[in-house]
Amino acid sequence: MDAPSVISATGTHTASVLLYCCFPFFSNFRTLKFFQYNVNYLIFYLSIFIFLQVIFLHGLGDTGFGWSPLFQKQFQFPHIKFICPHAPIMPVSLNSGMRMHSWFDIVGIGMDATEDEDGIKHSAKQIKELLTFLCFSSACRVKEYFKSISLSLTDAYYHMFSVQNLIEEEMRIGIPSHRIILGGFSQGGALALYSSLTFNKRLAGIMSLSCWLPLHRQFSPENVSINKITPILQCHGEDDQLVSQAVGRATAEMLKELCSSHKIIFYPGMAHTYCSQVFIFFF
Repeated sequence: MDAPSVISATGTHTASVLLYCCFPFFSNFRTLKFFQYNVNYLIFYLSIFIFLQVIFLHGLGDTGFGWSPLFQKQFQFPHIKFICPHAPIMPVSLNSGMRMHSWFDIVGIGMDATEDEDGIKHSAKQIKELLTFLCFSSACRVKEYFKSISLSLTDAYYHMFSVQNLIEEEMRIGIPSHRIILGGFSQGGALALYSSLTFNKRLAGIMSLSCWLPLHRQFSPENVSINKITPILQCHGEDDQLVSQAVGRATAEMLKELCSSHKIIFYPGMAHTYCSQVFIFFF
């Protein structure tokens, strides 16, 4: 069964996380029911020797599969693990109540637009729980965490390593939070910003592409988390008609006031999309 079939069969609201470990040695996705969680996500890496983990959040109506070709094929960084969560399906007010993958409801896009505070905070809580899980630094703490979790394994071998070996390796290594980058595009970038600035552990970096800072009125230099000193790269197209350049500039001004290491790049002629050079520059 391929990955889209698995998602179709299980549904996006399943409580089980499915990890899709994608290697260039295989033409199809291998699946593993890993632990109970309310986010489905995609994982791929080229080496078990991981120095950096990147969690990248897709935009409205997309899934993690929309970004996997970029990270898996175009940018083959051998010691970076990419994790691309899939947002749940929900009605979106901006699109006349149409149901689609969305991290939270969007009524409008602008600095004065009505915001789905509960939805933003709920999704941010899930992302921060994922970050906390990934940055266990003590093997004994991770093993203790797994005592109550029942693993159901499928397709046990990936290349020369079994699923069990991969899990044990992850448990042994434990990636510290300062080696995790959180980023995203559009709505996903907005959630990445909010999650980072309210997360209580230091991250390696924050990448925000064509997005805005949600619930910006709730932030001040005094209440921003430890990630006020984390490098933030913000990129925006000057011809973006969906999240306007004005929104991007207003967000940049706020981030400069809140954080000590912020860089903004505007791309002439670029619409609501991304520039691949950003990833090479950042990683």
